[in-house]
Amino acid sequence: MQTNTQDEVSSTLQKFQDGYTARDVTKLDEFMQLFVQDESIEMIGVGASKHAANEWFEGLARIREIVEGNWTYWGDVKLDGAGAKITVQDMDCFRSSLTCDRNP
Repeated sequence: MQTNTQDEVSSTLQKFQDGYTARDVTKLDEFMQLFVQDESIEMIGVGASKHAANEWFEGLARIREIVEGNWTYWGDVKLDGAGAKITVQDMDCFRSSLTCDRNP
């Protein structure tokens, strides 16, 4: 069971990477379906240091806004899918790996 869940998480993260690689804002609504459709969702960026501060985004509209900005203005994001460690415990999933961003 855990392997299936890990495979599903890997597949979803690959779709996330594909979106960031393509950076096609016409497909942003489709990309947003990767996220839990719940307004309590949070996306935490690498510069986050405390809740609701810089790089800590709350709600689908705010996440959509930051993704669109990333795709339009920001450097490349490369997730280390092959080197990722995915841990599943009950309904929680944790992913750890190196992520590289490069400004164009």
